[in-house]
Amino acid sequence: MHRWLVVVVLPDGAYPDPVPALLFSLALASGGLVLLSLFVAGAVAERVVRPLDRARRMAQAVAAGDRTVRLPARGKDEVATMSAAVNTMADDLTAQIGTLERANEAQRRFVADVAHELRTPTAALLASAEALANPVTRDEAATLVAPQLRRLSRLTEDLLEISRFDAGRAAVVATRVDLADVIADAISDLGEPVSVRYSGPGEVVVETDPARLRVIVRNLVVNALEHGRAPVTIVVEPEPSCVRVLVRDEGRGVPEELRGRVFDRFVRGDEARHGTGAGLGLALARENARLLGVR
Repeated sequence: MHRWLVVVVLPDGAYPDPVPALLFSLALASGGLVLLSLFVAGAVAERVVRPLDRARRMAQAVAAGDRTVRLPARGKDEVATMSAAVNTMADDLTAQIGTLERANEAQRRFVADVAHELRTPTAALLASAEALANPVTRDEAATLVAPQLRRLSRLTEDLLEISRFDAGRAAVVATRVDLADVIADAISDLGEPVSVRYSGPGEVVVETDPARLRVIVRNLVVNALEHGRAPVTIVVEPEPSCVRVLVRDEGRGVPEELRGRVFDRFVRGDEARHGTGAGLGLALARENARLLGVR
């Protein structure tokens, strides 16, 4: 077996040195790779930092009182998910702030209304107390003290009951009772002969809180007697799934401008402003009805 060795000899300079070209290519590729890396890193940083910066500006705007600003939430990536979550949080916060503002406004109105209603009987009592010191006006003043004290007592009881409703401390003690008996008790609570008629079955057994149902019926009857026209009729109509109770009078009805808020607190018509009521009777009737689940 023969072995051969072939040797090729090339003259110097026949072929260029490949190392410099290779180094140049490597340098060019490395530079391009670095530029591409910087571009990608900048894009990623911009995508992450910009939403965070927008969130920071949004938080500053909300803290300054602007509750309308929101973050753009486009796409389905983590940034869009974060933006949507921040927007939801802002919506909830705005709703809670709005609720608190309305509650504070209602509380301010309530305090102002209570102060106004307390001013009338207390002023009358003060005048009566001063008149009692005068022998000439003593007898007349003595007859005015008791009605004003009764008015003040009713107002105090109504305000305490309203406060229990607002605090969520109003309780229901349900039992089986005859609705006709509850209505009779409500009429007797008025303490004087009144022109009230009953129309309905002699016995209608229901399960409810008799004390609260009596308040509802009594306040509706008092409102009908004071602001409607006698006679007042209480109608009981049993139905398959419920019992309907109607309080009717012969008056002109509720004025159009009051129908949307007649059951609000301290609401009274122009004619009722000269009476002894504080505008809480129908409001208490509605609160008790809601508590009992009555429509």
